[in-house]
Amino acid sequence: MSENDISSGATLLKFCLLAKGAKGKSCVAVIQQALANPTTFVFGELLETPNVKALAEGENKKWYNTLALFAYGTFMQFKENPGNYEKLSDPLVKKLRQLSVVSMAAVEKSIPYSVLLRELGLDNVRELEDLIIDCMYAAIIKGKLDQKEQRFQVDWAMGRDIRPGQTEEMLKVLSLWSERSETLMKAIQEKVQLANFLHDQHQKQNKEFEMRVEEIKANLKAAMEADMAVDFEGVGAFDAGGANKKGGRKAGKTVGGDRKRR
Repeated sequence: MSENDISSGATLLKFCLLAKGAKGKSCVAVIQQALANPTTFVFGELLETPNVKALAEGENKKWYNTLALFAYGTFMQFKENPGNYEKLSDPLVKKLRQLSVVSMAAVEKSIPYSVLLRELGLDNVRELEDLIIDCMYAAIIKGKLDQKEQRFQVDWAMGRDIRPGQTEEMLKVLSLWSERSETLMKAIQEKVQLANFLHDQHQKQNKEFEMRVEEIKANLKAAMEADMAVDFEGVGAFDAGGANKKGGRKAGKTVGGDRKRR
C-alpha cells in the first residue's frame, strides 16, 4: 500500500466520522467537502453511512445521487441525465472525468484517443493528454501516452467502488472463470497423463532396445569364441599329425642305417 493510499484512506475515514454526526444539510456539507478534496477518489464507505443513505429520499436526493455518481459512475452518465445530479463546478467535472478514465482503464489496456474524447466529452487531444497526465500525477492510473498511435497504453488503474448489483455480476464472471479453469485443468491433467504414458512407453522401448542390443552382442561374442575354439583345435590337430610323420621318417632312416652296418 502506497503513502497516497494511506493518506486517501485516512481522509475518507475522517469524512465518514463527520457524516455519522451530521444530518440533512450538515451531511450534505460533508459530501461537498469529500467531493472537493483533491486526494479523495473513493467514496463507497461514505455512501454507506446511515446519515448519507438517508439522503436518498427527500430534498437532498440529488446530493446522494451525485456522491453515488462519483463513487461508481461516469461522465457520460452525468451528461445523459444531468437533472438527476447537482450542478458540478469545473474542478468536480474534471474529477469525474478522471474517474471515468479509471473505469475505462480497468476494462481496456489500450484505449484509442477517439474513444476517450467521446466518453469524456472533450474537444481536443491536448485537453485529453493534460487530463490523463493529471490522473497519473494523482496516482490513480499508470500508463503511457502513445501520441503516434493516438492511444493511451494502460499499465495499472486503481479500483473504484462497486455499484449496486455489480457484486452479482462479479460472482457470475468469477463462477464462469472458475468453470473454465476447471475445464482447462482437466484438459491439462489429461495431457500430462498422456505425456507421462508416452514417456513411460518410450523408456520401456529404450530399455527393450538396449536389452536386445546386449543380447545380440552376447550372441556375437559367443559365436566368435566358438569359431576361435574350432580354429585352435584344427591347428592343434595339424601340428600333431606333422610331428608323427616326421618322427616316422627319422625312425626309418635309423633302421635302414643299422641294416647297412650289418
